[in-house]
Amino acid sequence: MAVGNLVIHLLIGIPVFFLIKWLLKGKAANEKNRNLWALGGTLIAAPIIMYGLMIGLFTYADRTPEQKFDHIKWSADTESRHEMKEDLIKSRLLEGKNKNEVVKIIGEPTRGDTTDVWMYDMGVSGAGFGWAFHELKLTFENEQVVSVEKYEHME
Repeated sequence: MAVGNLVIHLLIGIPVFFLIKWLLKGKAANEKNRNLWALGGTLIAAPIIMYGLMIGLFTYADRTPEQKFDHIKWSADTESRHEMKEDLIKSRLLEGKNKNEVVKIIGEPTRGDTTDVWMYDMGVSGAGFGWAFHELKLTFENEQVVSVEKYEHME
């Protein structure tokens, strides 16, 4: 692991050093001062650049693609349902619907804790170095949907 970190630091540090040295051309009194300033700048800039790249990588890896709710895709591919959750919730498609209407739109629940709470499995996605398990929770009052919530369990 330490060798890998050294290689990454060198891959970032060497170009940064030469870039800073080039930027200081004509500004430093002599070659020795320019090299010292470039080395100091590299020691400061290289870790900042490396951590910035790592944050960008984790942000990208944690990204979940989104798509519009589609009844056929929802029914056919249970593992990618989580990509439709935002549209399903924002559209308020299920709010005010009775249980029969809900079943026609998104099917039978994966499980129901009570007759007034239905849970739907929406698949698994990557979450950095782990996994996110997605679920949709419907709460009924007087036989109608009053809330639609998403849940993510990280592991």
